[in-house]
Amino acid sequence: MTMTIRKMFITVMLLTGLTMFQAHAHESNRHIVYTLHGVQDTMAWLCEVVGREVVAIDSAKVQEYTASFTIEDELPDGVYKIVFNDTLFTDIIVTEEEIHLESRLPDIVGNMQVHESIENRLLFGYWQYYFKLQDTLDAVIQRGRELYYASQGQPSRALDALQARADQLEQRKTDYIQEMKKAYPDRFAPRLIWSYQPPDYHQYLLQGGEPYENEQAFYRQHFFDRIDFSDPRMIHTEVLFVMVNDYLRSFSQPANSKNYIELTGTILEKAEAHPAVYQFCLDLLIRNFEASIWESVFLYLVKEHYVHAPLANEALRELYSRRAEAIRRTSTGSKIPEICGTQPTGDRHCLYDHLGKRTLVMIWSLGCEQCESMLEGVGNISREYAEKGLKVFSFALAEDRDSLAHAMSKYGIDWTNVSDYKGFTSEIIDEFNISVTPVFFLLDEQGVITDKPTNIPVIYANLVVRFRNH
Repeated sequence: MTMTIRKMFITVMLLTGLTMFQAHAHESNRHIVYTLHGVQDTMAWLCEVVGREVVAIDSAKVQEYTASFTIEDELPDGVYKIVFNDTLFTDIIVTEEEIHLESRLPDIVGNMQVHESIENRLLFGYWQYYFKLQDTLDAVIQRGRELYYASQGQPSRALDALQARADQLEQRKTDYIQEMKKAYPDRFAPRLIWSYQPPDYHQYLLQGGEPYENEQAFYRQHFFDRIDFSDPRMIHTEVLFVMVNDYLRSFSQPANSKNYIELTGTILEKAEAHPAVYQFCLDLLIRNFEASIWESVFLYLVKEHYVHAPLANEALRELYSRRAEAIRRTSTGSKIPEICGTQPTGDRHCLYDHLGKRTLVMIWSLGCEQCESMLEGVGNISREYAEKGLKVFSFALAEDRDSLAHAMSKYGIDWTNVSDYKGFTSEIIDEFNISVTPVFFLLDEQGVITDKPTNIPVIYANLVVRFRNH
């Protein structure tokens, strides 16, 4: 298992910063009453949703299948969850309305009655309509598959009729939402439901749209057409988190820095419609790329966006700026910063005193399974390439000399291996932008970074090239 650093700190900082995003908050007391017949739990929790974060903000005893919450503090409009246990929950929309819901297990959505709250009446009304329609659509699709395979893919009127029926049913879903949006233009539920609907290339063509080179090109351009980035209430849902990550996954090929920068740039350009939405998307993208191999994407996000973002968390702005500078200092073509430390015996050594024709630097941590699994390979490399002028120098994130001495003995570390014995508080973490261990650098005889290999086979491949003429 690799060692991951800073996650807890950054999560706390981001959640602290969410107070900036609380648009449409209300101060007056409101009530949420939810009766779920058949539930056996004695407690229920009201949880706030912000992207992938689900945070409990209130609890209530369940009496006669009913949980009642009184909202006294300011809460932003958005999606919340009423949770009875780890698996039983109901998503609701919270605004300034009183909310009174009643349902029955096991079919919570199908049995839902919304006694109070227009937003939730719209939300559950859509889902009830959707599931009934989807049952019919699934039957049409299944019949189409049967005919297709029975005819070995030969066109037929029956298949065309089934396709037309499926198109009609899909269009009815769209029409239902559009009618809701028209009838309730200021309500959140229609906007939220619409945001989850992916654009449909087939429907686009049926409506006379200009054909694209392929479907991939269409979806890349129109993926976010149905999300209102100007509405900060979207932050308090899962929709932005889901759609942004789906967009990155769907169009990540070819996987290179240029493509990722274009993708993230597209997202942030759309998110500029609202400062809080922009900051939410920027934070999400930073988290995706800060501990990845795509360092230039992280640099782009920090340099071009985060340092200028008006709602950026100041502590994170400083942290990311330091990390960006560390990336620049440790990028290929830069002279590696000096590394000094002491061996368990007390002898002090510095990297620049141990440079060879080529030098392999390894930064690792005790207790890191991934690191320890590579130590034998590093030892083999050290012995095989010693006569060609390779030196190995490693720095261990260790907390005491005895533990490091034991590890060196256990794994046969006979090259220069030092530590400052500060563990995960070592300055080297920030200086070298270390999010996971192990980290490798291959240097030339002047200490310039020529390669940043990720594992033993890649190190061997690099050494074959570097020592080709030796």
